[in-house]
Amino acid sequence: MVKEISQKSTKKATPITPEFTDARLTNYGGLVPFSDFLLDTLDFGQALAEHLDLGMGLNCHYQDWQVFGLIIFGYLCGYDRLSHFEQLSRDPLVQKLLGLDGPIDENTLAYRLKKAGYKQSIQLSRVSQGLAERVRSGVSGRPEGRQWPGF
Repeated sequence: MVKEISQKSTKKATPITPEFTDARLTNYGGLVPFSDFLLDTLDFGQALAEHLDLGMGLNCHYQDWQVFGLIIFGYLCGYDRLSHFEQLSRDPLVQKLLGLDGPIDENTLAYRLKKAGYKQSIQLSRVSQGLAERVRSGVSGRPEGRQWPGF
């Protein structure tokens, strides 16, 4: 295990039920099923918490899984600039999916990405391999005490 999971807020994303009303429309409703799969079924946040070490302190406002989740969502929406990712984080649906209490500004995103070097790219690759293995095996939960593939 790369690091101990801190005792700070482990706020889970709130489940969302899509409604087809015009009260609170968003362009990002298609992210809901993907978010359910990534965050709930694959437990992306826990995988990153266990196996990615960016060396961030306990005083960070956003957890690594929230930042990387936003980046993944942004790429799915076709974004490629940090300012676009920041704009995406302002959407109430995206905030709810990722458990954000406000937008993530582009400086925070840039700082987190700069903290990721060669070691972290290897860690992310291993997390990705572990998640891909779970998808290929039918996403059954990993048995107790068993390590992720590649760890």
